[in-house]
Amino acid sequence: MRTLLEKEHEAPKEYYNRLEEYKEKVHRNLFTHKEYTDNHFYDEVHDILGEYYVLPMRFPPERIPYEFNRHYLSIKKLFDSGEPLYISTEMPFEDLGF
Repeated sequence: MRTLLEKEHEAPKEYYNRLEEYKEKVHRNLFTHKEYTDNHFYDEVHDILGEYYVLPMRFPPERIPYEFNRHYLSIKKLFDSGEPLYISTEMPFEDLGF
């Protein structure tokens, strides 16, 4: 997860109370007007592993850290609740019947 987040823009801790302000004013100033309009219109701020990141959300490949975190949280919730977890194993190619 940390590897996925290396390329993302982490919000500074002093803005954790004002995340929308950070996203709208400060983050926008990091880019030219055209870059911000074209590439950052769909940005969202998300809490991942206790830190906030400004994530692009326009295209599916840009959503990978968000989706990975969402699935991680659902698995963690099941684990914390004591529900049994079933982990599948790799099936040999011969067993596929081709």
